[in-house]
Amino acid sequence: MPPDELLQPYLSLGIIVPDTPVPMSMLKGLWQMDLAQVEELAAKFKRHDVLRIATLEDDSLWCIVTVRALGDIEVEPAAMKGFHQRLLQFYTDRGKLPLSAVVDDGYIIKSICHHLEGAGRENDLYLLLTEPLWVENKLHAYGIASIVQDFRKYLGVKEDFNVKLLLQAFQLSIGCCMEHPGVHMLKEQMLARLMAVAGPHSKATEQGRRYSADASLHQWFSKHRRSISFGDSGDISRVVHLMPLSASMEQAASMEQAGGLHRMTLRGHSAPIHQVLISPNGQDVMTVSEDGSAQLGRDTPLTDAAVAPGGQIAVIASEDGHCCVWDMAAGEIKHVLKGHKAKVNAIAIDRQGLRCISASDDHSVRVWNISDGSCAMGNVIDVAISLDGALAATVSNDFTCRVWDLDEGEGECLHVMQGHSGWVVSVEFLGSTTDLITASHDSTARVWDGEKGKCLHTLSGHTGRLNKVIVDPGGMFGVTCSDDNTARVWDLDQGTCLQVLRGHSGWINDAAITRDGSCVITVSGDHLCALWDVKSGKMEMIFEGHSDSVRSVVLTDKGRFAVTASDDHTARVWDTQAPNLNSVEKHAGKVKHVCSLPGLEQVVSVGEDGCIMVWSSKDGELKFIMEGHKSPVSYLGAHLTDGMVISGSGDRQVCVWNTCTGMLEKTLPAQLGSRVKAMAFDRSCALAAVVLFDGTVSVWDLQTGEMLHGNPFGGG
Repeated sequence: MPPDELLQPYLSLGIIVPDTPVPMSMLKGLWQMDLAQVEELAAKFKRHDVLRIATLEDDSLWCIVTVRALGDIEVEPAAMKGFHQRLLQFYTDRGKLPLSAVVDDGYIIKSICHHLEGAGRENDLYLLLTEPLWVENKLHAYGIASIVQDFRKYLGVKEDFNVKLLLQAFQLSIGCCMEHPGVHMLKEQMLARLMAVAGPHSKATEQGRRYSADASLHQWFSKHRRSISFGDSGDISRVVHLMPLSASMEQAASMEQAGGLHRMTLRGHSAPIHQVLISPNGQDVMTVSEDGSAQLGRDTPLTDAAVAPGGQIAVIASEDGHCCVWDMAAGEIKHVLKGHKAKVNAIAIDRQGLRCISASDDHSVRVWNISDGSCAMGNVIDVAISLDGALAATVSNDFTCRVWDLDEGEGECLHVMQGHSGWVVSVEFLGSTTDLITASHDSTARVWDGEKGKCLHTLSGHTGRLNKVIVDPGGMFGVTCSDDNTARVWDLDQGTCLQVLRGHSGWINDAAITRDGSCVITVSGDHLCALWDVKSGKMEMIFEGHSDSVRSVVLTDKGRFAVTASDDHTARVWDTQAPNLNSVEKHAGKVKHVCSLPGLEQVVSVGEDGCIMVWSSKDGELKFIMEGHKSPVSYLGAHLTDGMVISGSGDRQVCVWNTCTGMLEKTLPAQLGSRVKAMAFDRSCALAAVVLFDGTVSVWDLQTGEMLHGNPFGGG
């Protein structure tokens, strides 16, 4: 304990954020001394190993409180609160300056929320967190984590659902803001995300009632919405960010809005992401991409990764045949595992974190000692290790699965299991047993006795090649993912199919099973992720947001959050327990065209599903779904005042619709010749011109349905 004359300055150091450098000017306000006295006192504390002092390039003095000193400082809560309040009074010139106008000295803006919490000024903390410009400036100065920590400080003191929604909106808006750091856009982004729950037309559905905002958030929304029309000054020469008039055409919180299922987008890669992993501590997510950015000094595409128990070590494989052993805490490469002569396809680490196995296109599998990077077994698409670490299984494009004895120094191959008639692409051990399951491009999976090398069951039923097989933690059932757009749930003891999971419109790449085995999440080439109930086979949720094929999925330990990796260069974090606010009122596929009917306050959309949908442009509600085409609608024309819409499709039909009644008025005779190449309508929507691939052009009267010119049967 320091002498009495140093006691109060010493105790006041307890309010400083641990491991955070502070300028001498900050101590001037905290200790209420002039700068010369502060420097003299700081020098004394340095001699007692309380402070460490450094001089920066601009000759300014900074210091940091030692860990030992912070651990020894014990202050009464009332005194601690007083120290926080004293510092805040210093930075705001005794309250004359608003908190949002405090000038940053390299410390205060980063730590101001910490001091507001310590001073018991939760209301002031709330005001800062609800000021988008202040939040955005801090975001670009100190990064994403600092803002998230500020929100969590407030939520740790006060349970406020509106602030949770603001945090979600902020997290969903980060990507756009970070891509354009020179333009202020956080306010517009957050308003758009919150429109479904706080906008003027927001509604609380039975399913989404927990996401309805109260009056304070509605007031926040209205205040900031009014301020962005053309800026507070009315200057229309500046950049104006466009705002939607309604939350979505479905009038529900979409995956890109606060209150939906999507929680976060992880951006940074510049190429497709092949693999996503969650470290054992449940806090870190690792993504593996073709851009090679996870390896320092290397730009070769990455192919796979594995994290050792404890989360301290990761092994990352690449297309050049090398694997890198990473120290996760230091962010440094410990060893480069060299030996393969072709791309490494898969990596696995044993439960003890001592050895890893790599499988390569050079037709070899290698076992490596993680501690020193040496190859434990010398001279292949996937690899798995048994729970006890005694056996390894590898699968290859030679149509076989091989079982290896890891306890023997020579890495003896115990069995070569044959039976598949195509590439074997995935393998998993069943729980704590030595039985295993393989998945193949021959459309089957096989269950094997790993000790005897015998096939126990052949799992048939898929009509496309298999891409992945996963097994529940107990080894009781497995899930196969196929190019036939389905996943199947299998009883591995009986070898029977329990459920066929249908609903994706593209091939299924990967799947994950919750820890309790009740649910499965699948990811697909249709850009979607789906959550299924294992017992019923029913699709419970759809996770939308990716814009390209989704390659990989993992679940956190408790199964609440799923992390997906996609060819769109992003990974996304999803909340599987959030109410599914998606409306079924949407196109089942891409939207091809839209047109506006301002006189009727309507918007018309057409899609790949062959449907024409009529929406209210006033409140975003769906008014009609008009069906009649058998293929995607590619051509759309509209009369802007009388509600007549003309649609054309590859099914060779032209349909005339009434958007006021949602009825089909007439259908032109189907073109019986070649396929439709192009279609056009005049401005009044009285005539339609149809061009076929055989070169025929025909002109039709849309009022009478008669052909005016051309040959309706083609061949002209």
